[in-house]
Amino acid sequence: SIPIGWMNSVTNYVLIGLGLEGKQPRAFTAGVLFNIITNLMFIPLFTYVAAGVTTILSEVVLLLVFAYYLRQRMPGVAWRFMVKPGLITAVTVLIMYLGGQIHLLVGVWGILLYPAGLLLLRVVGPAERKILADILPTPIARRLRTGG
Repeated sequence: SIPIGWMNSVTNYVLIGLGLEGKQPRAFTAGVLFNIITNLMFIPLFTYVAAGVTTILSEVVLLLVFAYYLRQRMPGVAWRFMVKPGLITAVTVLIMYLGGQIHLLVGVWGILLYPAGLLLLRVVGPAERKILADILPTPIARRLRTGG
């Protein structure tokens, strides 16, 4: 849920900047109601797995409501920029799930795919690389600066 949550945080501030903060309680109410209802329905059947999936889907609901409100004020916003991170997230989740079927530690290695995928699909551009190079350990920062 974290990548979607980050998008929600940014979108939340954009809505405030556009003077649409009055819409936020409705968006959060929709997300919370979705979370409560789906948890009540699915946790008895699927336990903690349902809670995890519901958390992710609740963030998606919030993003969809935010996107609806954002399009009212900024109809030209293209959400195509979400395709590559969404693809990377889906592949990471799949690898983590399948790896977790083998052993928990194999599934955890799937987490490393996310930053690698961001770099491989060039989601992280030159400006982001510079910021990361300034805060990451020197060996990793060198690779970011050289692009490899």
